[in-house]
Amino acid sequence: MGKGEAESFWLCNDIMNKFSRGIAVVMSASMVVGSTPVFADTLNSKEYEDYERITYDSNKKDQIKINNKKCIVTLRNVNIDAGNFFNEISAMDITGNSDVILVLEGNNRLEGYTNHPGIWVQEGSKLTIEGNGLLEAISDGSTLSAGAPGIGGGWSTDPDFGEIIINSGTVIARGSGGGAGIGGAYEIGRGTIHGNVTINGGYVRAYGGGNASGIGAGENDDYAGTITINGGVVYANGGASSIGAGDHIGEGNHGTFSTGTNGNAVIVAPQGIGANKNYSEWDGIFASMGSSDTTATLSGNTVTFNDQDANIQVWGTPEMDKNITVSSGTTLKVIKNSYNHAPSTLTMGENNILTNNGFINVGVDDSDTSSLVLKGGKEKTSGTGELNVGPNGTVKVPVTKGIVTVTGKDGLVYDGTAKTPNASVKLDLWEYNKTYAKDTDYTVGYDSNIDAGDNTASITITAGGSDALLQPSSYTENFSIAQATPLISTPEEWRIYKQDQNPLDKLPTPSVTLENGTKVDGSHKWYFDKECNNEITNENLKAEISKGSDFTIYCKFTPNNANVKTATDSMNIKLTDQPPVNVEIEGITDKLLTKKYEEKTIELNDFTVKVTESDNPQNPIDPSLYDKSWEIVKGYGNGYIDDAVVLEADGHTLKLNRVGITRVRVNVESKTTHASASGYFDVRVTPREVTIGKVEVKGREYNGKTDIDLSSVTASLTDGSIINGDDAKLSVVKAYMDNPNASKEDKDVYIEYSITGNDASNYKLTNSPNGKVNISKSNKNPGEDPVPAVMSGEQVIYNKKAATYNFNLDKIIPTEKIGGVTKIEVSGSTVDTSYFETKDLKVNLNTKMLSIPVKNVNSTIEDNLGEITVEITGNNFDTKGIINVTAKNTNDGGGSSSGGSGGGSYQESDIIGKDRYETAGIIADRSSVHDTVILVNANEALSDGLSAAALSGKLNAPILLTKKDSIPKATMDRLDRVSNVYIIGGENAISKKVEEQLKGKKITRIGGKNRIETSMKIAEKIGNYDEAFIVNGYTGEADAMSASAVAAREVAPIILTNGKTSNYAKKSGVEYYAVGGKAVLDDKIVSKYDAERFGGDDRYETNRLIINEFYKYSSKYYFTKGELLVDALTVSLHAKDNGVVLVSKKSDNSILKGKDIVQVGGMPFSIFPIK
Repeated sequence: MGKGEAESFWLCNDIMNKFSRGIAVVMSASMVVGSTPVFADTLNSKEYEDYERITYDSNKKDQIKINNKKCIVTLRNVNIDAGNFFNEISAMDITGNSDVILVLEGNNRLEGYTNHPGIWVQEGSKLTIEGNGLLEAISDGSTLSAGAPGIGGGWSTDPDFGEIIINSGTVIARGSGGGAGIGGAYEIGRGTIHGNVTINGGYVRAYGGGNASGIGAGENDDYAGTITINGGVVYANGGASSIGAGDHIGEGNHGTFSTGTNGNAVIVAPQGIGANKNYSEWDGIFASMGSSDTTATLSGNTVTFNDQDANIQVWGTPEMDKNITVSSGTTLKVIKNSYNHAPSTLTMGENNILTNNGFINVGVDDSDTSSLVLKGGKEKTSGTGELNVGPNGTVKVPVTKGIVTVTGKDGLVYDGTAKTPNASVKLDLWEYNKTYAKDTDYTVGYDSNIDAGDNTASITITAGGSDALLQPSSYTENFSIAQATPLISTPEEWRIYKQDQNPLDKLPTPSVTLENGTKVDGSHKWYFDKECNNEITNENLKAEISKGSDFTIYCKFTPNNANVKTATDSMNIKLTDQPPVNVEIEGITDKLLTKKYEEKTIELNDFTVKVTESDNPQNPIDPSLYDKSWEIVKGYGNGYIDDAVVLEADGHTLKLNRVGITRVRVNVESKTTHASASGYFDVRVTPREVTIGKVEVKGREYNGKTDIDLSSVTASLTDGSIINGDDAKLSVVKAYMDNPNASKEDKDVYIEYSITGNDASNYKLTNSPNGKVNISKSNKNPGEDPVPAVMSGEQVIYNKKAATYNFNLDKIIPTEKIGGVTKIEVSGSTVDTSYFETKDLKVNLNTKMLSIPVKNVNSTIEDNLGEITVEITGNNFDTKGIINVTAKNTNDGGGSSSGGSGGGSYQESDIIGKDRYETAGIIADRSSVHDTVILVNANEALSDGLSAAALSGKLNAPILLTKKDSIPKATMDRLDRVSNVYIIGGENAISKKVEEQLKGKKITRIGGKNRIETSMKIAEKIGNYDEAFIVNGYTGEADAMSASAVAAREVAPIILTNGKTSNYAKKSGVEYYAVGGKAVLDDKIVSKYDAERFGGDDRYETNRLIINEFYKYSSKYYFTKGELLVDALTVSLHAKDNGVVLVSKKSDNSILKGKDIVQVGGMPFSIFPIK
């Protein structure tokens, strides 16, 4: 058997296979589980103040007897080998309805003599085991056809036992002969053992003797008690079932087995668990046939699985409070079970460690959604094993350091912008890898990530969006942002006029920026020394100038921002006799020239460089007296780049190179004695704007996906958009639709584009057009993705009972994928026609219900009868569904609730309130879960409410009654529980005052100018339907009520008319029924709708015709008085699968004979006895 396959043969009703396994492992007395006893915290509480305290130690050698007592007995290294050949006794007797709490300390051994248990717990008495010590309870030997349990009942005449509870400690129980490990003794002849066993914790090993169970009954006995294993590690084995009945001839009763509430036990049961009817409620880890008492061991708080052959499988949703170790070669399966195919979930507690040195398989089957949940995260795992996860299996962990990688957080320097290191989340565990998606599975946030600081900034990764990661969970990692070292720029050389009286004021202001070009505000000072100690003033600068020699000065910049370091720069001072000049570049506004990328070049000679004397700006200097040269300012910062434009070799032509901004400077060098000077302007190059001209999307068949394959999208730019030689092209990044469904009309495709290539940044898209695509119906079911090719369901029917079963086809229709169902047909059935014929199977497309009228078949066979095949036509694709039909026998021999004419007993009940309002409320209480009700005024006549039944079936909304201006208490009590209320009729029927009492609820009113128009509006609200009823809205009220239950079931509108004409248009494909005789419905109106008429001599005969047509095989009827029809209306939804019979004191009520019947509403007469 492969590592991913489920084994379920250990769930057995009859122990068919028995292995004669010798028990080769004997636990030594030094093996003690160090768990904390539950009882320790409450030992001295008031609850136990009337318990006698007894302590036995190693000096105790003789039998312990407790009779009719409540006591706490502490065993401290006690070793009792009781009895002898002449005195066969148990080591400890608990009798006379005693209540004993046994506290284990150290190593203890209680051994009963031949055919006697180690501890006898007499029926009616109770034993609770606590503590963290060891107890070996042994029945030592037996005679022929005899034996006793290690703990439990006596032999032969007293095999039953009381209540045994194990909360902690290590307990080894060995039965002798035909005695269970824990439970009953051997019984001569066949019997039934009573007594309950509950294990909430600890380490328990129960060895049954002979053909007894490990836990449960001894040999020859059925078991009628309850075994609950809620926690701990439990091994149970015997010659019969591991847990349940002993071996005997014939079919056995194994009692009840449960894992309690929130069970998390490890249960090793090599011979199976007999009582498995409630397997769907089990929670725990089970080891089946092939396992042994070394398959699962407990040491401290760690369970170790070590067995290459056993099937070790998680069942249900246990959350473990112990560490788990899977040894080399061992496989732990977290998979769906093979009985009801329910997935399983193994959850490791937040503080518990899962060590895997073998194999862990999670949901390996394609349809298996089982999960492994590690609340403690990857950090609480270890080992070098292998983790196998199927396509729909999941491993869920919280966001912790173990799965988060943060990159880009080293070497960060302040630049005034937020620092956002990248975070990726990936689980890499035991050769299993899963990468999680940002913004889908988790989000990333930052804190304090702008300013400089040592580990003061942080990035937080938080689980969110999908449920791929455990929520709530998050991980935060700190990072540092270093202070910025600014770029300070001063001229390399500065000429100062020797006669200047304020030379300090003439010194330039340094340009200070960060690496990204952001300007830094602050203050600067000039110094004579490099260390910046000797500050320059106007006076000492003039004194230095007066010496007549050139010199060097230093600028120290102090930023206003604490995130930026101070900076220094040097500048050479050249002395001149000429005052400084001014340099201005004419023809450029605000020193900024903007050009588009496609303009190619700028001719610098087209600009005039004007040089004037500083003390006389109106006096230009002759250009022949200076030289000028152009250059690109490199590394200027402040958002600038070095090569938005490049200077050609001729020295006066700028080539536009790429998008960005570059500073261009002109240097003026005097041929006389004027100081050097410069001017500048900035060139900003903007992107070339391009337009997408043509978009085409290739059509395809439906595949269940909203994403469009990018290879099917063709998009192009208008001709000439990309400059020759540039590496740039248009790319489609994403294409998708709102929904994946097929459509006759072309669907919008939303497309995201980008320009890609090395030169992509030089281009800008001016439009982003959508496309159109044709999604056609798939010629075949797409299969596993998005849905299986064939969906299946199950329907149970009962022998010896005629009944109509309604199968909800939504169970086998992939509703979300198929895009709407347009047709459903029964294509065949392999079920024996003695049960039903294919032609009688009826589909209601509106309600998606398949009606299966089953005949009364005199059979006791319980087996699969065959299958019904339905062909499902959808907008997106066609598929088929298989309904497996299984026959079962009823508990009462045939006839009570599902059959009709098979004999047996019948039930009578009623739904009667103190008035019509309370009766309607009680009916609503008994209806299925609902959040919507329909409110009808039936105080005088049914009027507008006549047609409400079909809407009730459509919305699954019970009908409640109100008065015109006020809501009775019985109704208001039910209204308080729902959110949506439909009011039937205009304000003349139910006034605005009623609406005011319903504030806070969503109210929908459906009402016309009269009852006929109201019925038509209800039909419009229902939408599509397959059937409809035509009745006289004025004289045919009883006829409408006869149809009300079937109208609710089939969602078939009741169209009210005046009996002669109707302006309601006949719909194609709808089957119409006319209810009422010719006295109330004229033949013309019946002909208009091509309707089948149901009309008797009176309302009762008409009612019987309806019942025989639509509820022929029903075994249960609701009945109500035929003169006052309001109860028939309010029960219509509740009775939709059974039918409503109208009765009077004089009507022929024989239709009710032999049926389960429910009276609705009070009656001033009795219909019994039914003749």
